[in-house]
Amino acid sequence: MSLLDDFMVRAILAGVGVAIAAAPLGSFVVWRRMVYFGDATSHASILGVALSLALELSVFLGVVTVALVMAIAVTLLSRREYAMEILLGVLSYSALAFGLVAVSFISGVRIDLMAYLFGDILAVSRADLAVIWLGALAVVGLITYRWKALLISTLSEELAHANKIDPKREQLILTLTLAITVALAIKVVGALLIVEMFARSRASFRHSGSGRRGVPNIKLEGGRAVSCICLCLFPIIIGFIGPFAILLDFVISDIVLGFESARDAGIWRLASSSVLLAAISAGIIISLSLMIGLISTYQSGRFGRVLARASATGYAFPGTILALGMLEFAGYFDVFARSVFSVTVFAGGFLVLFLGLIVRFQAVGFGAVMSGLDRMPPYMMESARILGHDFITSVQSVIFPLLRSSLLVGGLLVFVDILKELPMTLILRPFFFDTFATFTYQYAKEEMLEQAALPALLIVLAGLLPVVLANSALRLFESK
Repeated sequence: MSLLDDFMVRAILAGVGVAIAAAPLGSFVVWRRMVYFGDATSHASILGVALSLALELSVFLGVVTVALVMAIAVTLLSRREYAMEILLGVLSYSALAFGLVAVSFISGVRIDLMAYLFGDILAVSRADLAVIWLGALAVVGLITYRWKALLISTLSEELAHANKIDPKREQLILTLTLAITVALAIKVVGALLIVEMFARSRASFRHSGSGRRGVPNIKLEGGRAVSCICLCLFPIIIGFIGPFAILLDFVISDIVLGFESARDAGIWRLASSSVLLAAISAGIIISLSLMIGLISTYQSGRFGRVLARASATGYAFPGTILALGMLEFAGYFDVFARSVFSVTVFAGGFLVLFLGLIVRFQAVGFGAVMSGLDRMPPYMMESARILGHDFITSVQSVIFPLLRSSLLVGGLLVFVDILKELPMTLILRPFFFDTFATFTYQYAKEEMLEQAALPALLIVLAGLLPVVLANSALRLFESK
């Protein structure tokens, strides 16, 4: 029996091979702020899968071909005076939409679309393993060979020209290498998760040149204007308007039939429980994040700031895993509390649910608070203390008024996240307690879409409404 006969060994080797290619390439992707290139290329790979199946070719060959075409197109577009973020967004999601539609129309071919979207590392074959490792070694070899030129052109285009290096050529080499890596990783990681493999940076697109150039306004007329509008509307119609219209049709049909689903579901009870859970949790999280942020910024040293940021790492864990950990913690704590104090703290109550939501979403509130504190001039607190105010008074009179917009935005983000949170609420909720998310899941799981339509629609509206209110409030604060 060979070692490669074990599917776990093949999965580990495949993951290591992709990591070897992605590690050095990801460094350049982050340095150049071009993660969006990887996003566009990975989404276009689904179109390559569809073409391969339609033409009965190798999936790897089809993905590589489409990825290379996308990489070359993106490189050529980057040299033009266009709004690249918009163009890449249209190219990326249009290619993904076309690919998904094309795959759905292919008949007589069995395909696990989820494996290409999210990866299926446990299904890696010997042939896939050979392709991954050969491709990974080729990518590492090419990056090693061009390392100096890539590094110089990344640091400064002027410095590259001074060293007789063509930065456009190096960018083309990098994008082609990125396309090959995407083709290698689609089996392991999946098209929708490849971009996360390259460590997404805050600024996803690199503007060429030493400074930011203004984007000229291009007025389109006639057929070009119509084509551009249709192309931009296509992902919106497919991804939002279409599903929203279907849900609305289900709700209207239910109303015509007597509003039975809403009455049976106790929609107002669901609304009150969902909003109360989200509002109370958001209030606790924002208050806790504000206290931790203020103390770590103005009252503690570097070690305190590191601990504060480490306390907000719960968002990195999947909700299901975190919920199971909370259940285990609550069980051990209740055993201890009963043996020492003869009381039960967590069992059968809301406390463990609130605790889980706080751990899960504190990162969102803490990020909003720290973003506001980082924008604040460093001398504000020192000036208040010099004038004789204590820490609490300084926070109340100086810091808090300047943080109102950040606290509002953070609270609304946490509110929306908790409102639509499913796995943690489903596992930790008490008996006979439902939210919009859990109710929708229970009926959708049984394919009772008409009954699930109304709470699903309300989740969408509940997510949009706070955003509108936040924008209005921010304009009000800015005007003052």
